[in-house]
Amino acid sequence: MIRRPTINRESGQAQSFHTVTAHQGTGSKGDRDVEVRFTEMHLIGSGTFGVVYMATLCENDETVAIKKVPLDDRFKNRELNVMREMDHPNITRLLYFYQSRHPEVYLNMVMEFMPSNLNQIHREYVHNNQLIPSIYVKLYGFQMLRGIGFLHLHNIVHRDIKPQNLLLCDFGSAKTLKEGEPNIAYICSRYYRAPELLFGSTTYGTPIDTWSCGTVIGEMMNNRAIFTADSSIDVLVRIIKCIGSPSKEEMANLNCRYSNIPLTNHTGTGFQKIITKKLSTPALEILTKLLRMDPTTRTSPYAALALPFFNDLRRPDTILPSGNPLPQLFDWLEKEFIVNSELIRDIFPQQRKSSTSTVLLPSLTL
Repeated sequence: MIRRPTINRESGQAQSFHTVTAHQGTGSKGDRDVEVRFTEMHLIGSGTFGVVYMATLCENDETVAIKKVPLDDRFKNRELNVMREMDHPNITRLLYFYQSRHPEVYLNMVMEFMPSNLNQIHREYVHNNQLIPSIYVKLYGFQMLRGIGFLHLHNIVHRDIKPQNLLLCDFGSAKTLKEGEPNIAYICSRYYRAPELLFGSTTYGTPIDTWSCGTVIGEMMNNRAIFTADSSIDVLVRIIKCIGSPSKEEMANLNCRYSNIPLTNHTGTGFQKIITKKLSTPALEILTKLLRMDPTTRTSPYAALALPFFNDLRRPDTILPSGNPLPQLFDWLEKEFIVNSELIRDIFPQQRKSSTSTVLLPSLTL
């Protein structure tokens, strides 16, 4: 990495920038080296995974996020592999990646910058004692499900869907599923963890993400997480109180090791009892279909997009509370069309708009 001073045109003061040799990111073929120059990095987040910086690309003044994580040659970086493969409007785009030493070896991923995450947006409404407007719940839910659905088309499971990871870029827990290969059960944040994970399954599939999406949509309706508790066992108890205890057949699909364990038969109180606002029939339907105890009967993310809950997004006269039009939601890729050909009639509006709406609200990205 080379650091050089330059002059800020507005302030007239010297400003340092970095020049690195990097590989191109999402959608690129091969590992062709390119020279990338960006301004001084500013720390904006840190955690067990590493740190995230904000910087500006000198080539086009685009603000970017640079995620820096320790690199161990003994392990493949799943997050990098996933992001290089996923070229989709609702998945954060990886622009470049490169390695650095300080003195350990680090992987640096240069990605699209999103100014906030869904959790921060939600907290603003909570702070003002307001609910997120229904149209935003539908808009964010639609884009979240579409992005997750595209991951699932590639047999990739995200494994950590939660408000803090939406509108940002975190695929640190993502994995490509392989038949016969066990997976760790202690994954995903507790409030958003699917029942099969709570029961310790290591043979789970993509429906664990579908469950997490349902809990996020429920949280947006409720202004707080719908299954909160201090332990995984207590979360499971809350789930059973809401949707009922699993049958013997459902237990076999959750974790076959526990299929013969007798459980007290509890019918469940339903979602309206745990969500403070009055739920419409379409709202209850989407929660019921996404948050099913049995992972084999949960609706898929793309099938959820066809539900009546999202009908407002299909109407040409729908606008945001600000008066602005909706962002583009139906710029679908060829693979999405082919795989979901039977669903397209219900997902897409009957009459498309003649012109593409300007995106005035940040599109939700994973």
